[in-house]
Amino acid sequence: MKPVNLVGILLLAGTMMLLCLVTGCTGIPSFPPAMKGGGVTEITPEDTQHPVSFDDAYHSVLSSDQGNNTTFYYIWGDAVNSQGLAKDWIFGIKRGQEQSFAIYNSKGLSFIPWNGNNIYAVIPVDHIIKPADLIKDHRVVIQEVQNPDIDKMELVNGIYTLSSTMGPEGRTFMFNELTGNMVQ
Repeated sequence: MKPVNLVGILLLAGTMMLLCLVTGCTGIPSFPPAMKGGGVTEITPEDTQHPVSFDDAYHSVLSSDQGNNTTFYYIWGDAVNSQGLAKDWIFGIKRGQEQSFAIYNSKGLSFIPWNGNNIYAVIPVDHIIKPADLIKDHRVVIQEVQNPDIDKMELVNGIYTLSSTMGPEGRTFMFNELTGNMVQ
């Protein structure tokens, strides 16, 4: 009987294991199985939205009027910056007997019908102090508390309400829609 060549057997076994690993033939299927030419790919959409001015939003709503005499009852600015530009401007409006919310942002203008009861006073938009001017006139007070962006700006029943959740408690400021004077 010939002696067993242990070095030869180990060399042969090592070579076979190396070949299996290099070619991916380990005998253990991957889970989930790999797909060729498709599968699920994570897509993170770019935030291509940029802030828009109140005037652009307001004039866009008016230009879409088609002769229906738009009446404004509610104005909301979302994520208003120190220049008075917002991510979105939302207007509660009435045209004839139709009520809706007009939403304007950098992607355009859209409308959502609203069948609720209108409990708000008419906003004389041509006579109010504009959001950018309100922020500019009260920049010192607003920036003292926040840095200087406003989470929301709401105009309803003659009062602007500017809210910020920055800081431990957040802060709310109220101003008259026509004069811009601070309301206590």
